[in-house]
Amino acid sequence: MRNPETRYRVYHGRMAFARWLLGGKCMICETTLFLQFHHRFAEEKCFEIRNCLHVSPERLIAEIAKCDLMCIVCHARWHDIATKVRTSNGTWIEEAALTF
Repeated sequence: MRNPETRYRVYHGRMAFARWLLGGKCMICETTLFLQFHHRFAEEKCFEIRNCLHVSPERLIAEIAKCDLMCIVCHARWHDIATKVRTSNGTWIEEAALTF
């Protein structure tokens, strides 16, 4: 895609599609503003969703399935809590078990 207008249109169309697939709102506070994609398990991440122009639609959908949609505030809180919580043997607690 050499045409900047085409790249812009395709990128924003794919990002809107990704947000729509995940419900279009923060999974925690349900706002629709300043949304970010959170990979549930970092080790499963193949690429950042924002790099969606460089992958096929099929790969994009597969990557979106590994994500949750969070607003910037909830996403920051999530990572702040996740980096501080470890079990007694030093392993990470499942992120799904964390609550605010």
